[in-house]
Amino acid sequence: MKSMATPLAKPAGRFEFVRMDRCTGWWLLGAATVGLLASWQLTVDKLHLLADPAFTPACSLSALVNCRSVMQSSHSTLFGIPNSLIGIAAFACLIAVSMAILARARMQVWFMWGLLAGTVAGVLFIHWLAFQTAFEIGALCLYCVAVWIATLTALGAVASACLSHVLTEAPPGKVTSILSFTHEWMPVLVALWISILAIVVTIGLVK
Repeated sequence: MKSMATPLAKPAGRFEFVRMDRCTGWWLLGAATVGLLASWQLTVDKLHLLADPAFTPACSLSALVNCRSVMQSSHSTLFGIPNSLIGIAAFACLIAVSMAILARARMQVWFMWGLLAGTVAGVLFIHWLAFQTAFEIGALCLYCVAVWIATLTALGAVASACLSHVLTEAPPGKVTSILSFTHEWMPVLVALWISILAIVVTIGLVK
């Protein structure tokens, strides 16, 4: 997930601008597209379930892999609306941002850090949902898993771009070496993160 954020000349008295590399844009576009499609399908199935309580989503394969149980849980709704609608809005925004990145649009640095904050918030949210799924609901939704993976991948792409920006001006030192290592190995770290989350959820489901 190698990505770059190229700093641009800062006009006097104005904010600093940056261009995020197309690699970041492609990773973000792929992750957001998967997340949007999964969130959309979750919303469609949720509406079907509300209209017909006997409806069984296609991803309900067993007692453990059961989207129906997850959708009927109170944890599937936050702030009075289905979580999948939050996902649709969030991933649609990420797709718009990724298209701007691919078009080589320049962005103010605060926007890049705001994008990182947003993806961190999304990751915290999906971790809460994952633990509720494993330890409270006792069933797994495959569409939700797709959303979790997409969100973690999006965070990896944005974090890599932010690290790249920091490293362009960071002085040599131990902290810089750690940041450089994290940037270089970001795909592996994201894959490891996803694997650990999968193990924890599996333990919660089979306990």
